[in-house]
Amino acid sequence: MDHNPLDVVRLNKAFENFILKWLEIIDLEVEFYLTYADSPPNSYRSEVSGYKADHFFVPGFGECRVSESGQVSTRPFHSTSTGFAVVSTFINVDLSAEIMNVSECAGASKMFTAEVKNWYFNCEIELPHSSDFSTSVWLGNSMTSIKMNGFTEAVLRPQAAEISAKLTRTLPWFDYALAAVEQGVCYDTRLRYVADLNAICGYLFKGGHLNFEKLTSLCDLAGNLQPVRSLITKNLAELTTQ
Repeated sequence: MDHNPLDVVRLNKAFENFILKWLEIIDLEVEFYLTYADSPPNSYRSEVSGYKADHFFVPGFGECRVSESGQVSTRPFHSTSTGFAVVSTFINVDLSAEIMNVSECAGASKMFTAEVKNWYFNCEIELPHSSDFSTSVWLGNSMTSIKMNGFTEAVLRPQAAEISAKLTRTLPWFDYALAAVEQGVCYDTRLRYVADLNAICGYLFKGGHLNFEKLTSLCDLAGNLQPVRSLITKNLAELTTQ
């Protein structure tokens, strides 16, 4: 069956929007430990030859891991860019079963869905300069050029338009939660927002419907997403038996 190539373009854009907002809400910080071609190395002048990556994030809404097999291209120290190196690599995205099964829900390629445990995306990450051979970034603010790799695209291409619509439906909820946590909340409150967003995304991907305007009005009064969670808990049993 022929597929509209624009559907894949739109799906890549929907994934980019979804992933960047998701990375912000889980507050993912990546510490890069750099290795250099010279011995002894000069962190200002030596060429970066590789890296290791540690990941720190709020649990409860999946994981994202940066591959350590990427290529690093360096820039002159006095470059007008804010970064001094760009890592061309891929990320491994592992979300909840409800969200990862969006391909099954959308009827994506049956040849692959049984094998899909993670989604993979090629990307570029801009690193700021550091003089102590390591540097850290908030991944949601440092990553660009996010595109599905060949395998992920092959799995999801048959229903790209439907999956793109499902992803896009979640974005207003991310914006609402991010506006709340960016005002400054304690760690436990952030954990609750993360868990609630996970539930919201899973519910929407299963085909549930949420009235954003009405529910966010109730959330404004409650000061959290509890009204949405209560509705999801009430409706989910019925939804899963349909």
